[in-house]
Amino acid sequence: MGEAVKAKIEELDKRLDLLMEKLAGMKDAQKGVEELKARVAELEDELRREKGVKEELLKKEKEKFSELEARFKILEGKLSVEKRLRQEALKRVQGLIKELEDAKVE
Repeated sequence: MGEAVKAKIEELDKRLDLLMEKLAGMKDAQKGVEELKARVAELEDELRREKGVKEELLKKEKEKFSELEARFKILEGKLSVEKRLRQEALKRVQGLIKELEDAKVE
């Protein structure tokens, strides 16, 4: 009976060793999971920062575009006024030329 007990103890001891190895592996895996979670958190923070930077750049570009659009409209208005004034001046000059030609004929 002593041999059977010894054999059973050895078997249980081997099973305990295997369980301890599995537990150590699980602890390593747990540590790996925790490291991955930390890395994911870092990447999420980095992504949020980059998103914030991109949003800020987009906002600035929109402001620049709005400013340029406003300046374009002002220049477009000035050009329209200048065109109208040139047309009026041309009509006056043409009128004066006609008056001069009419005066020469008389």
